[in-house]
Amino acid sequence: MQFSIWLPFLGAIIGASIPVLLGALFYSSQKRADRREQLHDEKRHAYRNFLKCLQQLGMASLLKARTPEKELSQEITEEALTALFVLQLYAPDEIADSAGKLVSQAIDLTLEDRVFAKDRRTLTKAMRADLSR
Repeated sequence: MQFSIWLPFLGAIIGASIPVLLGALFYSSQKRADRREQLHDEKRHAYRNFLKCLQQLGMASLLKARTPEKELSQEITEEALTALFVLQLYAPDEIADSAGKLVSQAIDLTLEDRVFAKDRRTLTKAMRADLSR
């Protein structure tokens, strides 16, 4: 008999909690989808920027090869390296490694630069792992 008194209240509580739970699930899934889309946009921007800088670097490198007295522009080199750093944060390992090889070939890195690049690559892998958590 005591249970029958609480039955309408229990039904009301259950009835009110179902839409709240469904709303929370929908909100959570939408936030995940929005975050994935944001990361995809950031990755697309990083790829586009890297390709633009790589094109500039390639043209400057070609010009340097044809006229040895001409030096690679410091600005172009810095832009390409910055774009590479950002790309390595978002790109999978095989893409980031290939991009690093292309840039290092174009700017003819010294041994010290290559050691620094390897350390930087290790750091960007750790940062990417942290972002995916």
